[in-house]
Amino acid sequence: MKDILIQALDTAFEVMNSVPPQTKRVVKKISIDNVEPLQLQRFIKDNNIPKRAYFGGHGNVEEGESEAFLCWDIEEPLSSVEQRKHDIKKFDRQAWYTVYKWLTNEGYKRCGCNTSEFKQFEDTTILDMYIENDFDRLAKYYSLFFKKESEK
Repeated sequence: MKDILIQALDTAFEVMNSVPPQTKRVVKKISIDNVEPLQLQRFIKDNNIPKRAYFGGHGNVEEGESEAFLCWDIEEPLSSVEQRKHDIKKFDRQAWYTVYKWLTNEGYKRCGCNTSEFKQFEDTTILDMYIENDFDRLAKYYSLFFKKESEK
């Protein structure tokens, strides 16, 4: 199982790194509650609001309170923390897909597992174990989910 995992996780890692995100989409908004309808065009021009802006809002209609906005999307760079979260999530997803495909092709079957056994993996992520070349621990982790057909 360990050799198959190494190959599958190498493939997953390549896929994860093929197109890393550099930016995220953020919605900018500006309140238009105090803007008269006939002054809206001037307000847009004076505040450098892009043409792709759209109307948005939120509020409590039952109490008669609401707020209207002009909204538009911008791209902002990811912080290192956001990039790390993205990498962990993308690798977990890609690793699961790739490991499942490789192991089932090699005669392993998906099986149920005791969730209390996951406590031993709470201190790390799949990505961290892969980067640290901790393939024995990765094999132990995936053996909770997969058994060779002859072992069942």
